[in-house]
Amino acid sequence: MKSDIEIAQSTQMRPITEIAKTAGIGEEFLEQYGKYKAKESKITFSDIEECLVFISNSFSSRTSYENQTKKAIQNEFITSAMTDYLKRCLEIYFIENPQCAEKIVN
Repeated sequence: MKSDIEIAQSTQMRPITEIAKTAGIGEEFLEQYGKYKAKESKITFSDIEECLVFISNSFSSRTSYENQTKKAIQNEFITSAMTDYLKRCLEIYFIENPQCAEKIVN
């Protein structure tokens, strides 16, 4: 199975106008930045702030189920490990992106 980058590298690029036409978007709605991409601003935090969800999947050798239907209960080991990991990652991210940390604080 090819990786994402292998698929992207093996793809023939098409002009953005051709892709837009296929999607039913008229050329009057495009502001071209180059032959193969339209000029679009970067996605900002305000674009996604109301739809952020953190989903995590973890595996542990410690089983902790409430009943036979395997309804999971709070596992302090997993909670502590994930909190520490997430905290370290966010600290690095906020050091590298202080404007995001500023938005959260305000």
